[in-house]
Amino acid sequence: MLGVWYPDMNGMDWNLVRSFVAVAEQGSMSAAARALRTSQPTLSRHIATLEDHLGVRLFVRHARGLTLTREGTALFERAATVRDAFGAFERGATGLDPDLAGTVRITASEVVAVHVLPAWVAGMRREHPGIDLEVVADNRATNLLRRDADIAVRMYPPTQLDLVARHVADSELGLYAHDDYLADAPPLDGLDVDALRRHTVLGLDRDDLFVRTLDRLGLSIPRGAFAVRSDCQPFHVEALRHGAGIVAAQRAIAERIPGVRRVAPDVSLGVLPVWLVAHEDVRRSPRVRACFDHLFAWLRLWFVGPPAAEDPPR
Repeated sequence: MLGVWYPDMNGMDWNLVRSFVAVAEQGSMSAAARALRTSQPTLSRHIATLEDHLGVRLFVRHARGLTLTREGTALFERAATVRDAFGAFERGATGLDPDLAGTVRITASEVVAVHVLPAWVAGMRREHPGIDLEVVADNRATNLLRRDADIAVRMYPPTQLDLVARHVADSELGLYAHDDYLADAPPLDGLDVDALRRHTVLGLDRDDLFVRTLDRLGLSIPRGAFAVRSDCQPFHVEALRHGAGIVAAQRAIAERIPGVRRVAPDVSLGVLPVWLVAHEDVRRSPRVRACFDHLFAWLRLWFVGPPAAEDPPR
């Protein structure tokens, strides 16, 4: 598999290949640096070194970022093959680690990472102090095959092959408001367009998911009707906590906030399927398996257990 790479690999640093693939996939040095958790100068140096080694120019630089040259395009697929093969090697090595010590990297959506995982981290560290935890708050899909993370909490079924996945629960969505907001707000007897327009309803900014969900319920409300807009879900939860208005939120999170109650309880905004996912090779690692099993039990308590204004039992 490794033999498909460019001839003359003597002295080749694998980090150069990884950096090349990341920049090609992300389209800019800054985005690739975030993905690899490194610096732009380091990536720039890697690309320059690789271009010198190969004797070709790999990228064309322009105002919006970087695009592959003809030579870079020809080499990209082979480089990605090498990167994936090296990732498989790393996963296999992780699976051979017999110790409950080392680092486990978990990725989750922003709202789960901020509002669900911190208490789990505290309990996990008490039980397994030898395991270091890295938590990545990112709404984008993380590629477990490339070891971007060891474990992922996802709100959709996994589609990649060679993954171990367990369905945790379906997280119900509804409309919520704090008593501080409702005390001074107009009455909300029913859920219709006129009633919602009299209220401060928090909406999304560039994401049209909430608008499409309301359309499905027969409530056609344009983006401009939302007095407060943000695509940051943790912001919505904190705004709900402080009585900023009516917020669409997960029941398991909203009903743990003191003073918050559901408005229009007969209206369901649907559910989010919660999945816990890891690569099959990685899950053979005792430390990853310990985190996977501990986190699954925690998430079941959080999303299935009766909501209360406190964390689930530890």
